[in-house]
Amino acid sequence: MDIPLYRQQYVALVLSSFVQSYDIQAPVDCISLIKRLPHITLLETDAFQKHVEAVSVALPDCTSAFIIVNRHFVHYPYTCSKHRRLNFTLAHELGHILLQHLALSSEQKTPHMCTVEDAEASLFASSLLMPLSLLQTLNFRSLEKVAQALHVSQAALSMRLSQLNFSLRGRRKKVCAHCHFSEFTPTTHFCPICGHSIQNNDNGVLMHPYVGIAQNKFRKAIDCPKCAMPYAHGTTCTICQTPAFNACVVCQHANLGVAHYCEICGNATVYAQLLSTLFNA
Repeated sequence: MDIPLYRQQYVALVLSSFVQSYDIQAPVDCISLIKRLPHITLLETDAFQKHVEAVSVALPDCTSAFIIVNRHFVHYPYTCSKHRRLNFTLAHELGHILLQHLALSSEQKTPHMCTVEDAEASLFASSLLMPLSLLQTLNFRSLEKVAQALHVSQAALSMRLSQLNFSLRGRRKKVCAHCHFSEFTPTTHFCPICGHSIQNNDNGVLMHPYVGIAQNKFRKAIDCPKCAMPYAHGTTCTICQTPAFNACVVCQHANLGVAHYCEICGNATVYAQLLSTLFNA
């Protein structure tokens, strides 16, 4: 269903205001979110037919609203893709409420109006749960892992990517599932930040940037991390004797300036304590 451009802009405006007003951060758990909203109440019922997942209703003066969910679809916390469908359903109903779709009853609307409003609510939901700005920062080595991280079903994620014509080219890389570090080299066996083996541990989704000691292309520190004296020649600082290389305490491998652990053997680096002190990491 094609939504008129001016209505797409309206959806974006309402969503932006909503996100800013409640300081909403991705990923979004709609059950937790709705509990924060003062004028929207979440209810469950056994009275719906099995194909009806949820409905939203408002009081006549539209001062408050209810989202009523078919208890048959409630599986929370989510344990699989089909259970996460509920999160999109709740975001969809939130869209109906916030876009003022409930101001008129369904009897006062044409079938076409109902279809457009349903499309608008789905656009609101997908933009809330899967904003383009966030998708552009994720690791897509596993669609299921991405869907799980965003609290949506894999089907909802695939549809969103298709609607955006979102290319996955260049968006698959190794990311530590524990600390979200992503600057691995071909020889890395252990995560430099948390020390976990990256074998079967490289499908992290959210990538987190880490700050470390500035180095040159040979992994030699440019300035001493303790006294800030520039390194000229040699492998230790002439003032405080701090090593110029973030070497492993066991195998002596020269590691990145952010490394607490050796990327080769997983043991601590000489800068580990310094990094914790300087960057509170």
